[in-house]
Amino acid sequence: MPQSLNVLMGTKFKMVLGYNGVNDINLAMERGEVQGRGGTWLSIVTWCRKYISERRLKPLIGRG
Repeated sequence: MPQSLNVLMGTKFKMVLGYNGVNDINLAMERGEVQGRGGTWLSIVTWCRKYISERRLKPLIGRG
């Protein structure tokens, strides 16, 4: 998702590779190792309910 946005919309997201799954990425966000993650709204709602309920989620692109 971030790479597509860089190409299509001119954003400048820097991708960090090497995490072994969504749980590792979420933990990296909590540790401050990364500043976010890309994904579809369904993916975010499924894996990040805690961030939504705590109002810690800041979507950069909204639903159409």
